[in-house]
Amino acid sequence: MRQIVRLLAICILLSLIAACNRQAANVLAPAQQNDVSEKELGEFSHIAGTAYLRAPIITAPQERGISLSGSGYSDYRAWNFVFLDQQTLQTQLLLPDNTAVILAATPYPPLVEGAAQNAINWFLYQVVSTDTNGDSELDGADRQTLALSEASGQGYTVLVEGVDVLYGQSQRDETTLLLMYRKDNKRFVAEVDLPQRQLRQTLELPGFGVDVP
Repeated sequence: MRQIVRLLAICILLSLIAACNRQAANVLAPAQQNDVSEKELGEFSHIAGTAYLRAPIITAPQERGISLSGSGYSDYRAWNFVFLDQQTLQTQLLLPDNTAVILAATPYPPLVEGAAQNAINWFLYQVVSTDTNGDSELDGADRQTLALSEASGQGYTVLVEGVDVLYGQSQRDETTLLLMYRKDNKRFVAEVDLPQRQLRQTLELPGFGVDVP
């Protein structure tokens, strides 16, 4: 009889240990799911008219989100860019770490299909660093930061933060870029001094009818 009781006690103890292990595994699961995904260096490409090459830090090819040429989306998501000086062989990162998503990197002067390519002097970036809509993804549905850098990747400068929609951009002349965007339920047009990488002025656009929220 004592042996039966002892066996029952051992079985109960083993069951309790197994239950604790399962509970611990359930607690650890979310943290494991949130592990930083592995990233890799993409291919280097020449930046027209400069001595620099540029390569994205990417994850899986099937992820979308980065326009490398400024003329649409490629099949890569860029978390950063590496710039390589072909003369000195020195490299530098655009951003200090690989935690933000770069939705687009548009060159200026812009690329014109079929035309002779002038030297690229600057890049305009659309960057998402915070999951503002709470869907656990960093993508175009989140608020963006508009930033500018030199073609070498140096001088990364934030122009506007918290942008809901970028309606467009246009280089008006050699030194001026116009940005049209929505922020905080208001629409704006901003005039950017490209060489200085700073805003000259920002004007709020008027309403365009009660049916245009």
